[in-house]
Amino acid sequence: MIIYRLMRAYISSSSLRKSALRALAKALTTDQLFNLREQFTLFGPNKSGHISLQNMKTALMKNSSGAMNDSRILDFVNSICNIQYGMIDFEEFSATAISVYQMEGLETWEEHAQQAYELFDKEGNRPIVIEELASELGLGPSISFHVVLKDWIRHSDGHPGS
Repeated sequence: MIIYRLMRAYISSSSLRKSALRALAKALTTDQLFNLREQFTLFGPNKSGHISLQNMKTALMKNSSGAMNDSRILDFVNSICNIQYGMIDFEEFSATAISVYQMEGLETWEEHAQQAYELFDKEGNRPIVIEELASELGLGPSISFHVVLKDWIRHSDGHPGS
């Protein structure tokens, strides 16, 4: 059931958050990836290594419980079957299935976060819009995010707001 909740959060996330989660997924250990692969396999990926949302819905219906019905997970799966995420591969599944809160509790969290940052900085090197970052940090319009973020921006990153 947690996979579905994490997927809902991922789907409604900003592109910045999705990029960060994809980088974090690439920093997972072999054991963590093995566990995710096991979960992914339960959804019955096709020959090209993708699972469809219909596969997810079928797996959910097959294994649903009263608690799952009460939690409106079925409504969620029905709603996402109609949006752009028609197929999902293992890499994106890994990004959707990550619970950052659980990972923060690991002894190796700092190492994971550092590896993810390095991957994000190298592979996802796209401009980060100040407003997008401020939104992820929960900064409202009453707070000057330029003041908050000025110490984070390196000279090689460019200028705030550009």
